[in-house]
Amino acid sequence: MNTRDKFKRLGSLVGLVSASLLLSFPLHAQYLPRFTFWQRPAYLESEDEINLAEIIAQESQFTIFADSLEKAGLSKTLEGNGYLTVLAPTNQAFNALSFTDSQKLSQPEYLKKVLKYHLIEGEINPQEIPVEKLTLAGSLVKITFGKSSQNEFWVNNQAQVIPLDVDENDNPKAKFADNATIVPINKVLLPPEF
Repeated sequence: MNTRDKFKRLGSLVGLVSASLLLSFPLHAQYLPRFTFWQRPAYLESEDEINLAEIIAQESQFTIFADSLEKAGLSKTLEGNGYLTVLAPTNQAFNALSFTDSQKLSQPEYLKKVLKYHLIEGEINPQEIPVEKLTLAGSLVKITFGKSSQNEFWVNNQAQVIPLDVDENDNPKAKFADNATIVPINKVLLPPEF
């Protein structure tokens, strides 16, 4: 066999392997989907039932949010049967509020309306983003990609979605409950009417 035949066979083999990889990539992606904050991957389904209120109460970054939900009487909403997407402000987000806004949050009606503005019925499909969603407060929030990457998300162009934890490969880890997706954000969202 001469050199020319060897190169032809090598070229055919490389072409065959490349075509196989190209065709199998979508199938591979189906079983190993990329990370998303917005929708629970199928491989994370568990038999242990953990509800949203329990996860928020256990997470040290959400203590102010958890206390506020309790004060506003929204804990039962979190334990309900419907699925929620929760835009959860961290403790730092609450601490960054202005004095005026902090004072307003001490009023029960105002607190309840602001917290409901962080709750969205159902899941958000990542393929829909950018998208506007109706909150339990009756106002819309807009979820968009960041300018630097498709893994950066913003809510109302003011609050950035932030990972609270990363895995061994430095990929962000989301928080999921049986009845909710918890999306940490770095600012408290105020409804447009306020």
